[in-house]
Amino acid sequence: METQRHPWLATFFLSIWLFIVVGTSFVLRRGSLDVFIVNQTAASVSLILISLSLVLGPLGKFFNVFDLFVSRRKELGIWGFIFAYIHILLIVFALRERFPWSRFADFPLSFIAGIVALVLLCFLTLITPLRAMKMMGPHVWRKALRYASYSALLAILLHSWEFGHVRWLSWIEKPQPAVPPIGSIVFLIGVVVFLVRCYTWLYDMLHKKKAPVNTNGVRLP
Repeated sequence: METQRHPWLATFFLSIWLFIVVGTSFVLRRGSLDVFIVNQTAASVSLILISLSLVLGPLGKFFNVFDLFVSRRKELGIWGFIFAYIHILLIVFALRERFPWSRFADFPLSFIAGIVALVLLCFLTLITPLRAMKMMGPHVWRKALRYASYSALLAILLHSWEFGHVRWLSWIEKPQPAVPPIGSIVFLIGVVVFLVRCYTWLYDMLHKKKAPVNTNGVRLP
């Protein structure tokens, strides 16, 4: 297939499909479409894409059927960063009245975690190319990718939790409508992926197995 030869194109189509599906879910739930919905959709798609990029490695380790998709991790992660950047731009410029700087004082953990996540995602995007691996050395490069990606996902989850947990817990107490908030579903996907990555890290530590090797002979996180 054409998209198999062009991973950027394949992951772009996946990103757009996710944006349409998630965005439609927000619109159906809230009954309207505005910039705020677009912003929430961009944030959710960002977390989904980043989660996918991080879970494909462990899935490929334990299930051979996922080996075909392991090579798509870089593109998924970078598209996730792009949607996170769109999320930030919309808050700063298009939603300034709804999100004044004073409001972030009420959510300090979310604000700090969001900044940390953005910095880490920028760092990961910069060191993803193999030329960065040659400059840093395979061992340091691999560790930097692993721990920066874990930390970025954790920061995103903390950012999402402080902003959304009150609304999510309210739904548990009174589940109306029947479908839970979209943000809570996306958050749980991220939590599951983070736990899977932690399990895989412990598995490697206990069993002292080598990480997968790519075509360039470099062990991947």
